[in-house]
Amino acid sequence: MASASPAPEPPPPPRPRAPAARPSAPSLPRLPAAELAPDGLPRNALPDPGAPAPLPEAAAEFTARLRVGPGALGDARETCIVLDGQRLACFRRPDDRALLDGPDGIAAVLDDSAGLLRALRRDEISAQLGRPREALLGFAGLHADAALAALAEATDAIAADLARRLQAAFAVPRPAELSAAVQPLQPAPAMGSFPSAHAMRAMAVAMVVGAARRQAGALQARLVAQAARIARNRELAGLHYPLDSQYGLALGWLLARWLLDGLGQGVAAEVPPPAMPDLKADAPRALRLPALHRLWLAARPTASG
Repeated sequence: MASASPAPEPPPPPRPRAPAARPSAPSLPRLPAAELAPDGLPRNALPDPGAPAPLPEAAAEFTARLRVGPGALGDARETCIVLDGQRLACFRRPDDRALLDGPDGIAAVLDDSAGLLRALRRDEISAQLGRPREALLGFAGLHADAALAALAEATDAIAADLARRLQAAFAVPRPAELSAAVQPLQPAPAMGSFPSAHAMRAMAVAMVVGAARRQAGALQARLVAQAARIARNRELAGLHYPLDSQYGLALGWLLARWLLDGLGQGVAAEVPPPAMPDLKADAPRALRLPALHRLWLAARPTASG
């Protein structure tokens, strides 16, 4: 008797269709990586025309303990500011799509290039080139106060040093590198665009100087408003995206708070922090800055002054 033929196998289930790939943002050009010195600063980058002189003692006591490094768990997209091994602030490089298509990217720079405000502030922008500290002190009529100028100089040097390290780490191209339609009013510094060094320096100086003279009523608020204007002028000059200024101002505010904490002036800041979208920050532990503290005491007005 013939054996029964095996039953036919059922057809295989249909294979699931792969989801459609999302279009990726075009990749921005990166600045060529400079050879880095041990302190994290590039050896072969051209200096900013207004770069501060070698760091004074009151600045070096802070910056020598400072590092810029990768985020927690080795997240390559995140960069952290580290002091004495403690991560004080961590944040990420601006997304390529945000610079190319976002409202605070290249489109805003192009709008500014064609705007009337740029023409109206041309002379002011030129006067502030590399000189945010001097612009702030002159605005407040404090440029002749030698003790206050020394405190401002040390603060400015710290902020400039940190800004250059962050700009080297993020290597964001300047607006003119993304669009030939951007015509900067001044030559662009060799360092990256993000964050804005002028914004960081101006905000840090405004906060510390304003705290030293907080008895002068609304001085700190006036200086902070002027720091924001200096940052805005760098956008009008075609040298920065609004994103650069936003983070520069926020980081300058944070840096000033860290310095004020180290001076025992934790409540001396009367101005709330700027918007910090994805900036994770912490307060330094047991920070002491004796050289900067001597400048702080010298800059404080006497009871009879």
